[in-house]
Amino acid sequence: MTTAELVHPAAADAVEFAEYRASIPGIAIACPGEALRDDEVARWARRRGVTVTAHTSDQLALAVSSGIDPARIVMHGDRGAWGPIRCAVRVGVRQFVVDAAEQVPILEHCTRRRQQVLVDVSTVRGDEIIEAAADSDWLALVGLHYWMDANATGMFRYAIAVDAMVARMAGLYARRLPVSCRISLAGPLDVSLPVAGRILDEATESSCVRHHVPRPSVVFTPALR
Repeated sequence: MTTAELVHPAAADAVEFAEYRASIPGIAIACPGEALRDDEVARWARRRGVTVTAHTSDQLALAVSSGIDPARIVMHGDRGAWGPIRCAVRVGVRQFVVDAAEQVPILEHCTRRRQQVLVDVSTVRGDEIIEAAADSDWLALVGLHYWMDANATGMFRYAIAVDAMVARMAGLYARRLPVSCRISLAGPLDVSLPVAGRILDEATESSCVRHHVPRPSVVFTPALR
């Protein structure tokens, strides 16, 4: 058993999935920032150039101190808090997940270059955030993010989540909103990573055919157990 398995079992799953993604090239894996507390996981993420997600200033600092390239960090906003966003902009983070409309003016104020954002549509104000991001001269709306409910169970919740995201993206295309083709999913893992990857891949393909949209890039971040 590795150190990662002892300390952060889901991080070990992430490593396994990273190895598996060669056979499912349409699905990428992101490493949750808190997993970097384990030195073995941090070395793996740094060596492989894996995308790392951060939800707090502490997780951002951990990622930077672990040698993760800021260009590979995705910073999640914290409602109306300035601190995490301001720190992320200062260290060179280029991509943000926005979960509140209040974060749009914060990003606009802090940045000196166009920033990429994904809108968290699992929040009840998703449509409002999309409109705010799409109207911004400083933000590039590159995709959508969705946090899967921890109370939901069953392997097909991944397929349901993907279809909901693709359907929403189809609606944005129909309204001619400037959005790139990217979806991000995060949440608990209750099947093996190979099974989850296969379900995500097949669900993405079938949903895109059904909704008549180009296939998006898909990133999945497994939550720590």
